[in-house]
Amino acid sequence: MNNLKQRVLESLKWKKHPTHCAAKLKITEAQYRKIKSEILSERKIKRKKALFISSMSDNSQITEAIDLEKGEGKLSGTFDHEPKSAEEIVKLLKIDTDRWKLSQYWNKQMGDHWRVSALISQIKNPEEKLFKNLLETWKPKKYNLPKVSSNRTTTTDPV
Repeated sequence: MNNLKQRVLESLKWKKHPTHCAAKLKITEAQYRKIKSEILSERKIKRKKALFISSMSDNSQITEAIDLEKGEGKLSGTFDHEPKSAEEIVKLLKIDTDRWKLSQYWNKQMGDHWRVSALISQIKNPEEKLFKNLLETWKPKKYNLPKVSSNRTTTTDPV
């Protein structure tokens, strides 16, 4: 970046009228406006490119709509490749498999990226599942108690 362009870039921080900035930089207002528009268009292009690339690589465009009363939800995200299996979709959409299960999914190509959508349903309450498992597998312990005579006699036994 040449020296004049750098000075115009720094003058954007002043937030003054182009006439004032051009006079301070000792250039014409037309030159100032031309260089300023070049800088702003370069910034805009860089920002769009950075947003698109980061969203594809970070999977940051995941949206979710979950209805807790019904125990179901819909997830969707934008990715740079087509997922081939349900396991890959679970990984891409970051589905918590302890609480949710994948019910349906579909992919749609949108230009140079893929829109992946999935319906998920809630797995039964884990506490309820644990309690049910406990009841099914519970085996009470048997204790052999000493026999006590029914007549009331005094013994030296502390029990």
